[in-house]
Amino acid sequence: MTAVVTLFEFESKREKGQNDFFCLRQLIHPSTTMTDLESFASFDFDPRLARAVAQLEFTKPTPIQAQGIPLALAGKDILARARTGSGKTAAYALPIIQKILAQKESSDDTASIKALILVPTRELAEQVTNHIQKLLAYAKQLVKIVNLASQMSIQLQR
Repeated sequence: MTAVVTLFEFESKREKGQNDFFCLRQLIHPSTTMTDLESFASFDFDPRLARAVAQLEFTKPTPIQAQGIPLALAGKDILARARTGSGKTAAYALPIIQKILAQKESSDDTASIKALILVPTRELAEQVTNHIQKLLAYAKQLVKIVNLASQMSIQLQR
C-alpha cells in the first residue's frame, strides 16, 4: 500500500524593519508516493526507545515517520498532514523522547518541563498519553508524562 504525505518545513524570515514571519516550504509534493522506506533501526534511537519500538512491533516507518522523524531529530519545525492511522503521533513523539533521553544522558539535568504537546480534544489527549507511555516502557524512571486534560489531582500531576 502506498501513502500520500504532505510535509512542510517552517523557515523563519526577517526583513529589515519588519517582524518575523514564517515561510512554509513544501518538502514533499502531495502526489509523491513512497514505498521504499528505511527501518526504525536507521534512526539510531536510544536503546531503551528502540526496545520499546520493537516491543510495539513497529518494523517499517510509515511515510510520515520516514520523512518527519529525521527532520524533527535535526531540530526542524515541521507541519505535516496525513490520514488518521498514518503514524503521526509516533512521528512527533519518537523525536521528542529521543531528544529528552539524550539530554538526560549528557548532563546533570534537573526536573523541568521538556516538551508540551497540545491536542484539540480530551480523547486525543488520552490516546497520545497512552501511546507515549508505551514508548516510554523502558525509560519510565527518567521521563514522566502527564495528561493535564485528565481528571488527575494537582498533587499527582507533580
